[in-house]
Amino acid sequence: MKVNNLQDELACDSDSLLKLALCRRLAFGDSNFQQGIQQIAGYTGIDATKLASLLKRIAMQSSFSQVSKGSTLTLYSFVAAARERKAPTDSSQLSDDK
Repeated sequence: MKVNNLQDELACDSDSLLKLALCRRLAFGDSNFQQGIQQIAGYTGIDATKLASLLKRIAMQSSFSQVSKGSTLTLYSFVAAARERKAPTDSSQLSDDK
């Protein structure tokens, strides 16, 4: 992603983006993620919602990158999360005998 695109996405100036670059990367699953977002947003002047959205997207892209490198556990997690359970349409599928 180019710097100008990042500035546009976060609706910030170059000084705010430089401050963001100095911040430690937050772990998306961390229990302090929201608190960290608020602290970074306060320090940089970047909207917390836009910042959280960007960091979540980066975390997802990183996870997909791990999948492409052969992490079957991560791949299984994505498949399981994406799978939709279809409601049975045939009455024979409704029995508990199976």
